[in-house]
Order: sequence, then structure tokens, then C-alpha cells
Amino acid sequence: MPIDEMFRILRRVADAKAAWASQLKLLQRRFPSDLWSNLLQADIRRDSDAAAAWLEASLERAQAPVGVYLGLDTLNMDGGSGHNLEIGWTSNANVDGDDIGWVYEGLEYGPRHLLDGLVGMHSTYSLPKWEQHFSNADYMIFLGYSGLILREALQKAAAPAPALIAWGFRDGDIFLLGRKDATTFTFIGA
Repeated sequence: MPIDEMFRILRRVADAKAAWASQLKLLQRRFPSDLWSNLLQADIRRDSDAAAAWLEASLERAQAPVGVYLGLDTLNMDGGSGHNLEIGWTSNANVDGDDIGWVYEGLEYGPRHLLDGLVGMHSTYSLPKWEQHFSNADYMIFLGYSGLILREALQKAAAPAPALIAWGFRDGDIFLLGRKDATTFTFIGA
């Protein structure tokens, strides 16, 4: 999977629409198919604004430096009435370090969220004509699009305390997304 290349795009391409287009071009190169162009219809601004409001409301509960886990869930979208993102946090994280081992230990969880763009994309790449590319799409689209939306949302959302942000699949790969303070978000992607 071209995860490092996806991280490079998220680090280097500041414009969200251009970053999403670059991610889809990357997938087209790595997994050639005309199908990737069907996924350009996501409303990035709507998803990032909604995620920013959700993050800000959730982070209000954390009054000390925290580790924040943003978990992707590809199985519980329920056609748009469920969720695909969860948030958990702990004060047992070194926000100045890069260790994210705390994601596996006693997190306090907040409300779940739905990135609408992922629901539409999932319904597209779940069609039979995508069978050959389903696994790549399910992994890379969820990771890449959520990383982009969360990058944008964390730049907008206020946070009451410094935070180290980890994100990834709740039952699989988890990565360091970045660092957040009251007004700034620094994308790390590692």
C-alpha cells in the first residue's frame, strides 16, 4: 500500500481539493483502473466543517495534555445513519513524544461521528465492478480521505489542551497524525 506517498501528499499539498485529487492520482498509478475517477465527488468542506465541530465539542472534555485517538470504522456506517469515526483520549500520553502505545490502554471515549463523503465513496467502490480493487479502496480511501478531512478539521477546531493525535483503523494499523495546541495543528503523518 502506498501509505508513505499518501502521507507526503498530506504534508506537501496544502489545498484540500488538490490533495484529494493527488491521492486519487496516486491510487490510479498504483492500482490502474478507470474507476478511481468516480470518487472525486466528495464535499470536502462540508465533511471538514462537520468534523471540526465534532472534534471541538469532543476535545472540550480534555482539560490536560492528552493523547487523542481517532479510529476509523468501515463496518458501521449503516447506509449513512451510523458512524465511521470514533474518538478516545487519555492523559497518559506524552504529547511531546511520538509514541502512540497509549491508544491500546484505557481510553475515555466520546461521541462517534460520520464522515458523509466516505459513505458515498464506500457505496461506489462496493459495487461489483470494483471487486478487483475493493480491498485497496477500502483501506486507502478510508485512510487517505479521513486523514485529509481530519487535517483540515484540526486546523479549524480549537483545543483546550495540547494533544498528540493518532488515527487509523480501530482493528488494525494506527498512525501518528499530528500535534494540536489551542490554535495550531501540525501534520506529522508517520
